[in-house]
Amino acid sequence: RVGMLPVYEFAAEDIYGSYSSLWPYLTIIDRSRHKSPPVLNGDFDATDVSWRVQSLMDIHSASVPEDPSGIYQVALASSDGPSEPTPIPLGNMRPVVYVGGFYPPMIDISQTNQVLFKALVLDPNGPEDIEHVEVYVDGIPTGIDLLDDGSETDDVPGDGFYIRNFTVDAYSRPEGLLLLQVVAFDYSGAASNVYPYITVEP
Repeated sequence: RVGMLPVYEFAAEDIYGSYSSLWPYLTIIDRSRHKSPPVLNGDFDATDVSWRVQSLMDIHSASVPEDPSGIYQVALASSDGPSEPTPIPLGNMRPVVYVGGFYPPMIDISQTNQVLFKALVLDPNGPEDIEHVEVYVDGIPTGIDLLDDGSETDDVPGDGFYIRNFTVDAYSRPEGLLLLQVVAFDYSGAASNVYPYITVEP
């Protein structure tokens, strides 16, 4: 059907019957109230993105040309054989959030936490057309923008990988599951798909 399809949820189970946190949610627990192994947040390195998230981004990055506008070229056949690809003039096209993720997937709300969010965002009209990439929480804009300018934990400016390390203060949220989303906007005001939903258009 047309519209945003429900988010698919995933959990992993090990051979001992223990389950992982539920993707794509940020799981919030209070370790001061539950007898569980502590979250290893004190050893968290903001530059150390989960290898699963990074490997997905590497795959997508390798499959996307440096100039996305090249996708919209065509070759015309004639009696003299095929011609060189001819660029099709593009109107404004909205940006696309290809893939994203955050780390760690679970935080202890009895203490202050750092959460790293990373997303691969491309625009057919060129990277300079992307105005900002914003984090949403349960559908509500936060005013927190992911950055691709070489600041903070962003290694390479302008490579399409938008990153932000943000703070979740102690007891600022209740325990439960938090759905983090990403939406990109261009300078014409066009919005991207809402990641991690699957968007189906007519």
